[in-house]
Amino acid sequence: MSDDFRIWTEPKSHSLEGHIFNGTLLFNGNAIWGPRSCHDNTVDLINALSDADPRFTMRFERRNNTNEGHTRFISLRVDGRDVLNKLNTHDSMDGFFIAVNTARAVAGPP
Repeated sequence: MSDDFRIWTEPKSHSLEGHIFNGTLLFNGNAIWGPRSCHDNTVDLINALSDADPRFTMRFERRNNTNEGHTRFISLRVDGRDVLNKLNTHDSMDGFFIAVNTARAVAGPP
């Protein structure tokens, strides 16, 4: 697998969206981020991330719905192809992409 991999966030206009999960990001089975409140679209994010690097998984726990502000987009590019393009998210996902990049920097490519 190529290591042409990039995950990032960028600002977007504020929107409110319902969060129904608490999510924890795992790398090789170890928690590296969370638990954090998550929107259901986080499932799309972890599916794209796991396809690009199967060492990443996520544990989700259902929670009561809350409306939370989204002020960021998150994107993932692998092998020059956008596999996730501007998914609505919130600023706590800055820590998510930092955790992903840190884990990959320490462990190396898959």
